[in-house]
Amino acid sequence: MKKHYFLALMASVVCGMSVQAQQVTSQSGPQLGIQIQAESLSNPTLVQNPVSLLRSAGTNQIDSVIRTDGNGAKMYKYLYAYTENGQVASIEGYKWDVSTSNWANEKYYSYVYTYDENGKRIRTVYETINDGQASTETTTNIYDTQGRLTDTYTVSDEMHSSESYFYREDGTCNYMSIDSTFTEGVYARRTIGMQERTLNEAGDVTKIIYLGFDEWKGDETMWIQRGEENITYDSLNRMHSSHYFWMDGDVITYTRDITYAYTGDDDLNYTAEQITTDNGQTTCYAVKYEMTEGNPRVQTVSYKNAEGDAWSISYRDTYYFPQGSSVANESIQPNAASICKVWTSNGALTVATSEVVPVQVYSIQGVCRYHAKVAGEQTIPLSTGIYIVKCQQETYKVVVK
Repeated sequence: MKKHYFLALMASVVCGMSVQAQQVTSQSGPQLGIQIQAESLSNPTLVQNPVSLLRSAGTNQIDSVIRTDGNGAKMYKYLYAYTENGQVASIEGYKWDVSTSNWANEKYYSYVYTYDENGKRIRTVYETINDGQASTETTTNIYDTQGRLTDTYTVSDEMHSSESYFYREDGTCNYMSIDSTFTEGVYARRTIGMQERTLNEAGDVTKIIYLGFDEWKGDETMWIQRGEENITYDSLNRMHSSHYFWMDGDVITYTRDITYAYTGDDDLNYTAEQITTDNGQTTCYAVKYEMTEGNPRVQTVSYKNAEGDAWSISYRDTYYFPQGSSVANESIQPNAASICKVWTSNGALTVATSEVVPVQVYSIQGVCRYHAKVAGEQTIPLSTGIYIVKCQQETYKVVVK
């Protein structure tokens, strides 16, 4: 069992995405003309760099990140603060001011995070500042007793939306998105869409049925299948393929097939290639992540739009840690006074505790797979892959085979 101190930052963290509920907006079909929220695993864009926001107390934490473009020109600076449990409490972003050759005094955005006693993120406050005018958006997450996300509410001056998840014993999950935006003083409740999702034992979404309606009648609305997506994963629990189609009645009007290929199993240094066939038209896109050693550390993200193209640098993130920190991907055995023991065997993770403690298990992509208080020994079935385990103030990185 190994404790890892360096944890990567990715674009979704900067954008304030919840580890427990990473979501993106994807177009659900060319004829629909509305946006439906979907799991990041079904996002048609390339799978992003893995991330975990967990850190043990006393471990090395990022002070700041400087982002530059492909030519090395400074773009943004991100300042970090942490809770007593080592989770990200806030992120502040500042733009580089070319006219003064310095960072702007006024932050252009900030995220403030609140967690419950089990480490689940329950509140995100996102504030943007443009020309001195502040705009605030607040997202609240609600979980059931098993630590599963059940509701997300997002409220701002210009928007009011909610997302709900309903889990069933047959391994499916119904998802509904509702937009209740205020427009010119009118509160208009509009249902955006519903999905029926099939989950595997690891909690991954393997099938999505997209549902729509011809006429909204509240609880009596007749839902009709509009589209479907089937998703597979590789042995490291990374997205391997996606087959999606959209229908007009019984006629399939749109199809999209995506396959992913990965070079390298190091979650800090690897290449991901995405091949997309969109209504018969095939495109190729690839992203490469490269991380240097030392303090600061530098992550270079490059891309290319075709197999024969040369790599182009998208951006570089330079991570600064407290002086005197050891920021290597260091493996340290748990302290002798550890209250937790963690091990894997036969496709399962076992956690043994000497007292009642909250335990969270995350996939390397940052998706929560288990969340509960454990007393004694608890065995958790998981699919093959890499996982981050947080037990009280201790963090472990394990491989399930």
